[in-house]
Amino acid sequence: MADDLGPRTFLRLHARDPDSDPSPASARATNYFILQSHVMLKGAQVGSLIGPLAVLLRRRFRPTTAQMLGGSVAWAGWTALGALVMGVGRVWSAEPYDDRAYRLNHNLSQNRVDRISLTSALLGSALSLFALPSSLGLRTRLLGGGVTGLAGGVLVHVISQATMGTGKEEEVMIKVGEGKDAADANAKAV
Repeated sequence: MADDLGPRTFLRLHARDPDSDPSPASARATNYFILQSHVMLKGAQVGSLIGPLAVLLRRRFRPTTAQMLGGSVAWAGWTALGALVMGVGRVWSAEPYDDRAYRLNHNLSQNRVDRISLTSALLGSALSLFALPSSLGLRTRLLGGGVTGLAGGVLVHVISQATMGTGKEEEVMIKVGEGKDAADANAKAV
């Protein structure tokens, strides 16, 4: 079944045009939320990739499981927070984030990496309950498994893009328009 409203971000939200929306303030708030949640997710993804490397270097290549998971979670949290602060400081006027929210909705590769990384984060959290010792504590296992899954999802996306070619096919923005030509372009892009 086709979606009449077009593509969505990982939060299942649609970017809205404040100029043509019946509620411009609500449209701007939605677009701002889409952009800032994207920035936080990218910060967490970066932290989940850098965290294990930083822990390895700090612990001289002999970290315990608890240190590795704790360091990964800390890095993911701090980089997400830092990205959010930088994101808030970056957009002071309405137009940049309205446009960016729209482009985020229509970027196939961006939506793909978000879906894969969030799915693998949930899977990592679930598997960590069974794979990690209960002596680590529930919070450490859930958060550590989630952050590890988040990093794994990003790596799966990068590796699958590399094996499929240059990845340029996925970078194409979804074409939005009316009529049969736009429907054909959307079918080819997806």
